[in-house]
Amino acid sequence: MIEWISLYPWNDIRRGNGQGGLDILLGVVMLAGIISAARRWRIGVTLVALVYVAWLALQVVTFWVPYAVGASPRWQRIHAANFAQTIQWLPRSGTHLPPDASHFVLQLLLIATVTTTGMLAVRLWRGESARR
Repeated sequence: MIEWISLYPWNDIRRGNGQGGLDILLGVVMLAGIISAARRWRIGVTLVALVYVAWLALQVVTFWVPYAVGASPRWQRIHAANFAQTIQWLPRSGTHLPPDASHFVLQLLLIATVTTTGMLAVRLWRGESARR
């Protein structure tokens, strides 16, 4: 929703988000995850968990590495065009550009998703009940 509906200043998609295909693909992955979890398909749950891990890794590389070590000139331009006018909870210092609040929340949700999906995958591979 955050990539398709303007909630400015929470997000800034006034010029579009440029990743419609990726958003649709992630939606399909989420649906596959729900179906795999409901049917207890351990391979499906595992594959979806790995996609979530990759997505979280992309978030870390995209937002947290530039915040920690300083952003490249290219990321500074991207950040200025897409995130500089959105809500940000963390301080900015020089080229250390913080993730915007919407991505911060997304990343927290992704951590919870990776954790729970990973735990379900482990339980399914062990043959344990998914419910505890």
